Amino acid sequence: MSEGNEKLAETTGALDCPGEALSGRRAAGEDPAKREQIIEGAKRVFMSVGFDAASMNDITREAGVSKGTIYVYFQNKEDLFSAMIERERALFLAAVRTVLAAHEDVETGLYKFGVSFVTHMTDEKVITAMRTVLGVRRSYAQPVQALLQGTGKPAHAPPGIPGAPGRYRQPEDR
Repeated sequence: MSEGNEKLAETTGALDCPGEALSGRRAAGEDPAKREQIIEGAKRVFMSVGFDAASMNDITREAGVSKGTIYVYFQNKEDLFSAMIERERALFLAAVRTVLAAHEDVETGLYKFGVSFVTHMTDEKVITAMRTVLGVRRSYAQPVQALLQGTGKPAHAPPGIPGAPGRYRQPEDR
C-alpha cells in the first residue's frame, strides 16, 4: 500500500475494520449497530405477538429497516429468532459473571449470584421471553434447545420433546 493510501486508510479506519470500504461505510451485513437494531426490533415483535404470529414485515417496521436489509443480516425468521436468543443468553451470562467476579469471598459471591439469578428469572420481561421460547419448542425444538444450552448447534432431544427417552416424552408423543 502506498504512503498516501495508508494515510487515507488510517483516516477512514479501513485498516482496523476490513469490512469497511475506504469511504468509511461497512460492507453489507457487517454493521454491528444495524444488526443490533434489527434484533431489538425483532425482540419487541416476538415478545408482543409471539414467534408464530410475528412476520418479517412486522419486524421491518418495528426495526425501522427495509426487508432487504433484514435478509442481508439474517436468512429467515428462525435465524433472527436464534440470534435474539443467543444475544439475550450472552447478556445474561455476562451479567452473572460480573456479579461473581465482583466478590472475592465465595459465600458472598454465591449469595449475590443467587439473588441476581432469581431477580432475573422472575422479571416479567424474562417470563414473557421464556413463554415465547417454550411456545415454539415443538416446531423449533433443536435450535432452541441448542441455544439455551449454549452449544449453538442442535443437541439431542431434551425431556418433554419428541424423541426424548420414554418417561420424559409428553403423553401425546408415546
